Amino acid sequence: MKNSKRYFALAASMLLLLEIPKTSPAYTSSVHHTDPPAVVTFSSRDLTTLRKELGGFPNYGVADGRSDILYSTESDQWNFDLSGVSLPSHVKSAEVLISLVLDDHYGRPESDYVGRILVNGKKVFSGGFSADLGVSHGTPFGAIFDNWKKVTFQVDNLSPSLFTVLIENNTTGQVFGDWIAIDYIELHLHTATPKTAFIVTNRMTVARGHCGK
Repeated sequence: MKNSKRYFALAASMLLLLEIPKTSPAYTSSVHHTDPPAVVTFSSRDLTTLRKELGGFPNYGVADGRSDILYSTESDQWNFDLSGVSLPSHVKSAEVLISLVLDDHYGRPESDYVGRILVNGKKVFSGGFSADLGVSHGTPFGAIFDNWKKVTFQVDNLSPSLFTVLIENNTTGQVFGDWIAIDYIELHLHTATPKTAFIVTNRMTVARGHCGK
């Protein structure tokens, strides 16, 4: 009886293998992707910086030796939830900073690597990662890269409590072939400097709180 069950399981596994497509599917999300909670790394009256240190693949990143990777045809999204973040005033401007690098496949021209970046659903970049953003092949080979490129994009929509960053690697080629890496993503929130409102009395000037305008 035990042998017959083993034969049945083996036959079922073979049937499943026969049904697997011969070509790799195009992924709409990435394999080596992480989206940890954003950490406030700097805070003042004028600027609050939130950072996501990414670690989906165990190599290449500067701080922790890890990074997220997008293979050819992959895309993925990172979310900054501001619902629990205390800001000193309203946000007057914002930008997203992304630390990027190409793979260490030096035989492929850097001009081949193309993609898009969307922030809060709005396209902020479309083109060549190297030609338009200055992102290069990672060096040294197979180790912690020391030539990460920091690119910054302005954010127009300042009202949402959830900021999203979507990156697409539209480089042609097989899935799990060529790739780009993301070491970290930062959201910089510039807040209006609170102004102290003064009331002038007969003999003294008294501060009466703050004005956010």
